[in-house]
Order: sequence, then C-alpha cells, then structure tokens
Amino acid sequence: MKINIKFIELDKLIFLLSFLPLLIAYVLEYGFGMEPCNLCIYQRIPFFIILFLALFPIFFLKSLKIKNYIIYLVLLLLLGNMILASYHVGVERHIFELPASCSGANLLDMNNIDELTEIIMGKKAVKCDEPAFEIFGITMATMNVLYCLFAITLICLVKSELFKFK
Repeated sequence: MKINIKFIELDKLIFLLSFLPLLIAYVLEYGFGMEPCNLCIYQRIPFFIILFLALFPIFFLKSLKIKNYIIYLVLLLLLGNMILASYHVGVERHIFELPASCSGANLLDMNNIDELTEIIMGKKAVKCDEPAFEIFGITMATMNVLYCLFAITLICLVKSELFKFK
C-alpha cells in the first residue's frame, strides 16, 4: 500500500496549526507574565488533542479512511474551540454571566476547593471578564475565534484540493 504524501503534508499542517497558538499562549504566559484565566486554559485543551491526533497518522496510520476520520475530528475540535472562545468573548463583553470558576474573588468559601487552594497558595485568580491583552479592541479570545475559523477554512481548502484531481 502506497502512502499518500499529500495526506502527510496535511497532517503536518494540522500539527503546525495547533502548535502555533499553544506556543504563543505559553510565550505570553511565561515570557511576558500574562496569567491566563480558566476559560483561556480550557481553550488550550483542544489544541493539545489536535497535536496528538496530527502526530498519530504521521507515524502509525497508513489507512486513508482513518486519516479522513481524524481530519473530521480535528475540524470538530476546532469548531468546539471556536464556540468556547466565542463564549469567552461574550463573557469579556459582559453578554454572558461570569462563570463561578472565573470570579477571581477572594472568598473564604469552604465549598469551593479551587478558590480555597488559590487563597492558600497566595495566587490571585484571574477573572475571565477582564482581558489581560487587547489590541485595537481585539482580545486573545477574539483572536482565538478568528484563528479557529482560519484553521477550519484552511484545512477544508487543502482537503478539498487533495480530492480535486481524483
């Protein structure tokens, strides 16, 4: 069975599309001291899953059918991440109510172990409705929405080109 080189290139593109936002997020966090809120951290999870899914076909799979399923799963993860980022934008714009996990309040509430742990550790929680970074009114969450839309469009265009001449 012959391996389709174009599919390997698509896998590399998907890997790159999920690696870049993670790289930027960690550079901003550790290089520039911009602490992420809980919703920001949740938005990283789909990118980590996509990284794994992009590596898996490159090294282990030769079936084009399974690679197609993985591409569809990647598209669903990007769509889910775009929806989560859109919700985050709504929280930042005060369209949606602030989730309890993003309050950032120093409440001595013994029922909420996360806030209690943060109080004990002396780390102030970052509020989800207060963007740490904004340029021309565009926050990191808004950039994530746009980036996911771009990634979905690019993957779909490349995938459609793979089957154009078959």
